[in-house]
Parts: sequence; structure tokens; C-alpha cells
Amino acid sequence: MPDRPSKLAVCKILPTMSRKLVWIEQQRFRGFGCSDCGWRFKPAEEVTGTSFNEMMRNFELQRDQEFASHVCADHSRQV
Repeated sequence: MPDRPSKLAVCKILPTMSRKLVWIEQQRFRGFGCSDCGWRFKPAEEVTGTSFNEMMRNFELQRDQEFASHVCADHSRQV
């Protein structure tokens, strides 16, 4: 097995992330966003699926992937 850090070691190296996915209600936006920056989730395309439950899973998957991959420094906080 190649020499690489264990998952535990990697966790100790990475800073603890305090940001959370939160529900935001503002005059011009109602939806999900980041608790630490101005990132807001805007679905890129129509959510598809063969049932309501599948559509919800696809929506949540897209939302969670985009949240996890966004960089807070790229999204200034909106007032």
C-alpha cells in the first residue's frame, strides 16, 4: 500500500469548516445559501425525475454538491 496519510491525519491537517447550508428569506431571494458568505443556490437546470421523490433527491444532490464545492472567498457577503 502506498505511503499516504490516513483519513484521521487528513482531518487534522484541514481546518474545521464552520459554514452551513442555511435557508434564507430576503426581499429578493428565498432559498438555500451559505452561512458564511454570499453564495446562493440557483439550480442550473430544471430538476428532473420520474417521481416527486426522485426530483427532490436530484434537487438536494445538486444543491449539496454545489454547496460543498463553492469557495467562500469567491462570494462576497450581500447586505
